[in-house]
Amino acid sequence: MKTSSKFLTLALSILLICAIIPAQIFAQDNAPATTGDKLNEPVGTSIVDPADAAGSLVEPASLGENETTISGKFILVGSTLDPLPTDNPYEVWLEIPFTVAAGTNAKDLTDTVLADNNYTVTYASSSFGDYLNKITPPADKTAQHELEGGVTNGTGSAWMWTYNDNFADTGADGYEVKDGDEIRWYFINDWSQNYNGHPEQFTAEDEVSPTLVDPEAYAASPSGLTSWWPAFGGAMKHNSTKDLTVKLAGFEAKEVFTIQKSGSWTDYFSDPIQVGEWIYVVFSDTLYKLNRDGTVNKEAKMEAAIDTTSRIAFADGLIVVPVQKGKVQAFTADTLKTVWIAGAPETEDDMQSLTSLKIVDGIVYQGLCTVGWTPRSFGGVFRAINLNDGSTKWEFSSDKTGFYWSGAALINRVLVIGNDLGEIFAFNPETGAIIDKMTLPVHSDGQAPAIRTNMIASGNQLFFVSQQDGMLNRLNINSDGSFGVLKRVKFSDSSTASPTVVAGKVYVAGLNTFAIIDAAKMTIDKSYDIEGNIQATPLVVKDKAGQIFVYFTINMEPGAIYGLTPDEDKIHTVYTPDEGQQNWCMASLSISANGTLYYSNDSQTFFAVKLTEIDDVPSTDGDSGKSEQGKVPATGEDFTPQYMLAISLLAASAMLFILRNKLRKTKSGNY
Repeated sequence: MKTSSKFLTLALSILLICAIIPAQIFAQDNAPATTGDKLNEPVGTSIVDPADAAGSLVEPASLGENETTISGKFILVGSTLDPLPTDNPYEVWLEIPFTVAAGTNAKDLTDTVLADNNYTVTYASSSFGDYLNKITPPADKTAQHELEGGVTNGTGSAWMWTYNDNFADTGADGYEVKDGDEIRWYFINDWSQNYNGHPEQFTAEDEVSPTLVDPEAYAASPSGLTSWWPAFGGAMKHNSTKDLTVKLAGFEAKEVFTIQKSGSWTDYFSDPIQVGEWIYVVFSDTLYKLNRDGTVNKEAKMEAAIDTTSRIAFADGLIVVPVQKGKVQAFTADTLKTVWIAGAPETEDDMQSLTSLKIVDGIVYQGLCTVGWTPRSFGGVFRAINLNDGSTKWEFSSDKTGFYWSGAALINRVLVIGNDLGEIFAFNPETGAIIDKMTLPVHSDGQAPAIRTNMIASGNQLFFVSQQDGMLNRLNINSDGSFGVLKRVKFSDSSTASPTVVAGKVYVAGLNTFAIIDAAKMTIDKSYDIEGNIQATPLVVKDKAGQIFVYFTINMEPGAIYGLTPDEDKIHTVYTPDEGQQNWCMASLSISANGTLYYSNDSQTFFAVKLTEIDDVPSTDGDSGKSEQGKVPATGEDFTPQYMLAISLLAASAMLFILRNKLRKTKSGNY
């Protein structure tokens, strides 16, 4: 009985010890990868069916027995509307034989031929007499358009005529048509063009590009470079999300290097990009190519300094930098040699280039604005620049408002961007023609809220944020590029931070708020209270273990890095700059494949901060902090010391209990 009691006591003690040891279960989540932009719109050539050029044969009407006739050919040549300088816009509209009475003049012949083929002719008067000024095609000729001299395609346009490719000394009414004549009427878009009415002989003059600085430098620009982070947001889609090659501890980080400059209050760092093994960043009027340790590999002086925001980009071996007054400068990525400088738009006021550059299929898309002491910009330009020489392909301008911190999305063959008056445009990316336009609902201040964020494409939908009402907007884009349904959800009092879309969730931030929104339902899943205004785009990363982490800055001192994970309700401070490098911060974060964050703040400092990898976390006691696979638990926490203390205390309690029983039995004489 005595022995049984001892064993029972020991068994109970061991059972209690074993019961406190927990089991941990690890889980991973996978999110779909994102895809990049590609312009797939086919570029076609206007083709006129030969059958469309055929018309009604013109024959003489009721000639007398002794009246002679003459025959020849009549040709009418038109033009397309709004052609580009490098296009051949001319095409034959009508080519038919004619037979008329001898003595007929060219004007009467022209009137007869065109009337018989349902063309309407309009004459204008001048001090030299009447002249043919406008021709309107028949309604069934849908590929042809009314052309009016001095109006259509510019003030230098006109209708002209020749006989056998010769110019007459008189007007058409003063020239008597001869047998075998070829009478040709043709529309010319500019008097200065070397064009004789034969479309097949017209050669579009090469666009003279005063912007091209060094053609040989472009030809020698590197072709094999790849880029992990080629533009704002890490890709030309500007959706700030990346999958990393390392497993992160989460919210621990170590400073790699800092570069602090001294300058005036108008000197700033650009947003950085990463190409090959290098980091490219601008400070004031100098472009730097940095090694990964922060040392300068190369540097180049620029045409001018950058504006308060400058979102540089990389494509086809070139680093493209927006600079003051709306200019753009392109450098070779290897040697930083200037290839071209795109001039400022011809506007009354100077422009600022604050938007995200988008480069697709050899075209740079740039938004500009004119700002002053008003809440919104009061003028702007959106233009397409040729990447090979910096010449302007097309340009849209407004004297009402501009494009401020915004960025275009390419979706369903249209380029969509918003402006400071809450207007949204869908442009044809090749020509600049407006495919569709809409305006957001009016805010309480009587105006539509400004759009100062990138347009983020996901499927056939665009996500963007409107400023004054703090709303996330989701706009459907139809297959033809027109606008569909708009749906909105309010998450903040105001916001200028671009959204980030990942795996069906939209990460948004604004004044005193960070929120995660369900993209399909457009409802708020989770909201965080923040002290300060987040103007940075949320950086959403998935590490090697499948964990999602979000990093951002807040526009207030100390200009630090903050982070969160959707599974928690807590905001973590990831990195705080040294006291001499603390200041306000609007900058968005970029990240390398191994988890190094890059950004700047208003202390004129550029930071490189390495997030701690899970394998970098030191073990407190040999291998006691590792799982069976030798890894630190996914939570990043090590409970071994607590377990050992609890086990020791329980073991001691068990021994005291046994000893107490033995003493009691000894005193009672039962031992």
